[in-house]
Amino acid sequence: MARKHHYAPGEYNALAQLGLSNWQAGDYNGAVDLLEQSLDKIRQAGDVRRELEILNNLGVVSKSKSMFSEAISYYELAQKIARKIGDRSGEATLLNNMGSASLTSGDFVQAGIYSEQAAAMAAEVNEPTLQGMALTNRGEAYRELGQYGLANITATQALMLVRSSGYRRGEAIVLDNIGLIESSLGNFAQALEATQAAVTIAREIGSRSTEAGALIHLGLIQTQTKQFDAAQQALIAAKSIVEELGEELTLMEVQAGLANLMLARGGSDNLEQAYTYLAEMLPLLLGESPHEKPRFLPMWLYLTCILVMRARRDPRAEQLLARADAELRARSSKMTDAALRRGYLNVTEHSAISALAGTLSSQTI
Repeated sequence: MARKHHYAPGEYNALAQLGLSNWQAGDYNGAVDLLEQSLDKIRQAGDVRRELEILNNLGVVSKSKSMFSEAISYYELAQKIARKIGDRSGEATLLNNMGSASLTSGDFVQAGIYSEQAAAMAAEVNEPTLQGMALTNRGEAYRELGQYGLANITATQALMLVRSSGYRRGEAIVLDNIGLIESSLGNFAQALEATQAAVTIAREIGSRSTEAGALIHLGLIQTQTKQFDAAQQALIAAKSIVEELGEELTLMEVQAGLANLMLARGGSDNLEQAYTYLAEMLPLLLGESPHEKPRFLPMWLYLTCILVMRARRDPRAEQLLARADAELRARSSKMTDAALRRGYLNVTEHSAISALAGTLSSQTI
């Protein structure tokens, strides 16, 4: 109808809505095509504020496609507009999105920089929810870098902000992160309390993806504390959700979590079950260079695979170990600050991979 009546705003807004509908349905290429059509019409009309919004949406879709550099490029174009028109709130949102994209791609240093800028700007414009989201990302970046004290302080600040603004999904995400921080510090009672609270909130608000992520972490923590039956229940529940949502890469984490559980239980039958859980992902991990993967994979996943394969005497274990070590070195080499790099390499699973790789090198020599 908009085309029939030559009503440009109606046409580009309808195209934008269709694009978002495609994105929500998982048709990312269709979403990009429609959003780009909308963007072209918007630029012809000179609607710069709407242009900013569509560029941001294109960044969100690119992140969903694991095209992180492309996502950042869209956000940066939108940021230029936000600065030009003096939209500080919009710029804070874009900086937070840049931080989120960097975090998901494994660039934790840059994620921290973007998130810190976003949090400061959100505070200036009095947007506590946005500030809390930015501090959530900042806390996650600290945790991934092994800076657990700073991670805890930042996560506590984020929790206060998201709670004060009633953003319950944000509260679940922060609590999940706090659980991981406490687990890394060996504070398992606090870790279990925070992670179980995250699961409860996610269920109450119907956020299935958030619930699945928290359940995976709950299962990992319960495995560490030898609560094996509870861990299996959490991981199976996560598996059901992830399969329903069709999140293939998250399913790899579930399978690795279940393999880790079976290995911890001990016994030959459990070892065979652990190996079965990993069977589908091993060709992917062994078939290409890890740093060329479309999405950052956690190092604990590599370590679990290596330990299970070694226990089962799979000759490919040393090949995967060499790749995991190379991936770890590639990630740490991007950190120009020596102290940050040392902290990152001292994270438990990272130091374990380095130690195993060192043993492999000495045997080769």
